[in-house]
Amino acid sequence: MRSGALPPVAPSADTGLMVDREQRTPFYGVVMILAALGASMVVSYYGPAWFRVTVYILAVLVVLVGGVMTFRDYSR
Repeated sequence: MRSGALPPVAPSADTGLMVDREQRTPFYGVVMILAALGASMVVSYYGPAWFRVTVYILAVLVVLVGGVMTFRDYSR
Protein backbone atom coordinates (compact mmCIF):
# COMPACT_ATOMS: atom_id res chain seq x y z
CA MET A 1 0.00 0.00 0.00
CA ARG A 2 1.30 3.44 -0.91
CA SER A 3 1.82 5.97 1.80
CA GLY A 4 -1.07 8.41 2.05
CA ALA A 5 -3.52 6.08 0.32
CA LEU A 6 -6.66 5.25 2.21
CA PRO A 7 -8.16 1.78 2.18
CA PRO A 8 -11.56 1.42 0.52
CA VAL A 9 -14.48 2.02 2.84
CA ALA A 10 -17.42 -0.38 2.79
CA PRO A 11 -20.90 1.19 2.85
CA SER A 12 -22.28 1.34 6.37
CA ALA A 13 -25.38 2.66 8.03
CA ASP A 14 -23.92 6.19 7.93
CA THR A 15 -22.64 6.27 4.35
CA GLY A 16 -24.97 4.44 2.03
CA LEU A 17 -27.52 4.99 -0.65
CA MET A 18 -29.68 7.32 1.41
CA VAL A 19 -27.06 10.07 1.33
CA ASP A 20 -26.91 9.80 -2.45
CA ARG A 21 -30.68 10.01 -2.75
CA GLU A 22 -30.79 13.04 -0.49
CA GLN A 23 -28.34 14.82 -2.77
CA ARG A 24 -30.36 14.01 -5.89
CA THR A 25 -33.74 15.09 -4.53
CA PRO A 26 -33.18 18.86 -5.00
CA PHE A 27 -31.96 18.23 -8.55
CA TYR A 28 -35.12 16.27 -9.40
CA GLY A 29 -37.20 19.08 -7.91
CA VAL A 30 -35.53 21.67 -10.12
CA VAL A 31 -36.01 19.45 -13.18
CA MET A 32 -39.70 19.12 -12.36
CA ILE A 33 -40.07 22.89 -12.02
CA LEU A 34 -38.30 23.55 -15.31
CA ALA A 35 -40.38 20.90 -17.11
CA ALA A 36 -43.60 22.46 -15.81
CA LEU A 37 -42.50 25.92 -16.91
CA GLY A 38 -41.50 24.59 -20.32
CA ALA A 39 -44.84 22.83 -20.78
CA SER A 40 -46.68 26.01 -19.82
CA MET A 41 -44.70 28.03 -22.34
CA VAL A 42 -45.37 25.54 -25.13
CA VAL A 43 -49.13 25.35 -24.62
CA SER A 44 -49.49 29.10 -24.24
CA TYR A 45 -49.07 29.40 -28.02
CA TYR A 46 -50.63 26.16 -29.28
CA GLY A 47 -53.62 24.01 -28.47
CA PRO A 48 -57.25 24.47 -27.53
CA ALA A 49 -58.25 26.34 -24.38
CA TRP A 50 -59.32 23.22 -22.45
CA PHE A 51 -55.88 21.68 -23.03
CA ARG A 52 -54.12 24.85 -21.89
CA VAL A 53 -56.13 24.98 -18.66
CA THR A 54 -55.38 21.31 -17.99
CA VAL A 55 -51.66 21.81 -18.53
CA TYR A 56 -51.62 24.94 -16.36
CA ILE A 57 -53.35 23.12 -13.49
CA LEU A 58 -50.93 20.19 -13.76
CA ALA A 59 -48.00 22.61 -13.97
CA VAL A 60 -49.02 24.28 -10.71
CA LEU A 61 -49.16 20.90 -8.98
CA VAL A 62 -45.79 19.84 -10.41
CA VAL A 63 -44.18 23.14 -9.38
CA LEU A 64 -45.49 22.71 -5.83
CA VAL A 65 -44.12 19.16 -5.57
CA GLY A 66 -40.84 20.24 -7.19
CA GLY A 67 -40.54 23.14 -4.77
CA VAL A 68 -40.99 20.86 -1.78
CA MET A 69 -38.38 18.48 -3.19
CA THR A 70 -35.95 21.31 -3.90
CA PHE A 71 -36.21 23.18 -0.63
CA ARG A 72 -36.75 20.26 1.74
CA ASP A 73 -34.57 20.46 4.83
CA TYR A 74 -32.72 17.22 5.56
CA SER A 75 -30.95 18.46 8.67
CA ARG A 76 -31.92 16.77 11.89
